[in-house]
Amino acid sequence: MQTQGGFFVPPRIPLFASSSSDSRADLLQGLLIAALVIAGLYFGREVLLPLALAILLSFVLTPMLLLLRRLKVPRVLGVTIVVSFAFAVILGLGWLFSQQASQLAENFPMYRTAIVEKISKEVVKVVREPEYAEQLKVLGIDIIGGTRAELDAFQRSESKRMGDIVKTANLDVK
Repeated sequence: MQTQGGFFVPPRIPLFASSSSDSRADLLQGLLIAALVIAGLYFGREVLLPLALAILLSFVLTPMLLLLRRLKVPRVLGVTIVVSFAFAVILGLGWLFSQQASQLAENFPMYRTAIVEKISKEVVKVVREPEYAEQLKVLGIDIIGGTRAELDAFQRSESKRMGDIVKTANLDVK
């Protein structure tokens, strides 16, 4: 080791390996192995997912079964109690989630209106910025309206105008 001003200076080691054919082959081999592992996990997910869930449940439920075994509960009865408890918890959570989902579906129109208003307000804010408005004008887009009510009024007027054009031109709309 070299010293510089009383401090030891470690030797310089290059951070990246040289670009020899061996390092490229190692890199390609690593990428191939990673691709094979990912493909194996992807195609085996139908088997691996339930297996992983079963292993997770066994880790979670084992302490309860050991407690019942210490209380001198027979093994078959203990397993039945623990599995019944696990099913009850899973079914209870499923019921709770289904109740929440149905409540969300009932309130969806109210949420939809609020979300549309928030998105509309943010879009208007962005579109009204001078540099963005200039880009839109270059593309031939005119900025009109701003609120949901203005958009609805514009759509009604355009629908009426297009209907009048169709009637005047005696077009058959199918």
